[in-house]
Amino acid sequence: MISRMFENVTDDDISNLIQQGEGAQIEFKRDVINILDLAKLVSAFANTDGGVAIFGVEEPDKIVGCSLRRTQDLVGKIENRIRPVPEMRLHVQSYRGVELAILVVKRLQSGLAISDAGAFVREGEATRLIDASTIERRIPVNEPVETTNQHLREMLELMNDRIASLQVEVAYPRTWRGRAIALVVAFTAGFFARLAAGWVADLFQGKDA
Repeated sequence: MISRMFENVTDDDISNLIQQGEGAQIEFKRDVINILDLAKLVSAFANTDGGVAIFGVEEPDKIVGCSLRRTQDLVGKIENRIRPVPEMRLHVQSYRGVELAILVVKRLQSGLAISDAGAFVREGEATRLIDASTIERRIPVNEPVETTNQHLREMLELMNDRIASLQVEVAYPRTWRGRAIALVVAFTAGFFARLAAGWVADLFQGKDA
């Protein structure tokens, strides 16, 4: 489904997706709320089995259309919010009198797609932060220790880059809003540092067992 829809999306495709309902590879959105939520969803699709996000659909029986300009603008900026950037394509389709945006994301074949908020996966209809067991599955068990270490270093460097970029943006907060953002960034930095340490510990504990 993902490969075929990557090239072209028809009315029948949209009808079938809406009829199936939300799941691991299908997400309905009234509109794009912000770039961070979009990056989380793209990361989750890329780190699982790929997926399709339909913007302009709240529920199967509530097709309302979306803001195409805003959706196109945010999708165009996604490459600045996730690394590596997975293959994805945005289609615009008129359907039942409204305009829909359909974002098709392919699965990343190796490594992890890490967004500004971390690396995510899909579990049913939910998008959740990735755990150590998923990282281990994405690193072939027959890889030598040196290669495994390199994978881990690259993932941790990406996370550190994301945290550093956020810290720079709020290095000198001048308003109450800026100070609030700074507190969130500080919490996020500590959270990801603890999370990364847990990943490494869990991963190598499993390898030593």
